[in-house]
Amino acid sequence: MPALPSFEANSMTNYLRKIIFNPDLLAAIAHRSYVHDNGFVKIVLDDSGASKYRIHVYPAGRIFAAENLHNHRWPFTSLILVGSLPHEIATVSADPEGDHARFEYIRNEDGTFSLSATGEMYNLESIISDVHDAGEVYVMPTATIHRIIPPTTFTATFVVTDPPTSNNCSQWNFVGADVGQSGQHQSKDPLEPSEVRRHLEHLLSELDR
Repeated sequence: MPALPSFEANSMTNYLRKIIFNPDLLAAIAHRSYVHDNGFVKIVLDDSGASKYRIHVYPAGRIFAAENLHNHRWPFTSLILVGSLPHEIATVSADPEGDHARFEYIRNEDGTFSLSATGEMYNLESIISDVHDAGEVYVMPTATIHRIIPPTTFTATFVVTDPPTSNNCSQWNFVGADVGQSGQHQSKDPLEPSEVRRHLEHLLSELDR
């Protein structure tokens, strides 16, 4: 599993200030950042190496989140910086009469993605619910199926991912639920630098408390 870089709280706040007051760095980060269908702002700090570093921000006002269970193409480790994160881990079983439809997510060579219905049906077998609070770390292997319940208070996490082990993964949606952005060769609209600055300033103010 990817290891979190060791840092003190003041090194994180110093790093955030470095971004906020560096227009070129802020613009570069904004260009690769976007609002994710699962209800958070994905701020990609660095994607130049084997491990990628990002901050996920769940604003206090909440972002609409598509309801889905999913696994990942890569393992990741997440540190809760501020707030708390409701988290569910689930198991599913194939069943032609099931109430969850499986979709396949594919990362395309051109950097876009495709999310397509497979026609396969599943049932939700079991679910484990937990809440991760500020200072806690959790790890997620690629095969684990989970979902984050968007919190009602401002929450931010620092996420480190390892290289992907495949170009595809899955998500399971309750029949009739919103699956988020779907179809072939979809892309995400990048954030404006001012949006990234606003979210990072909010996070900085929470860390400085």
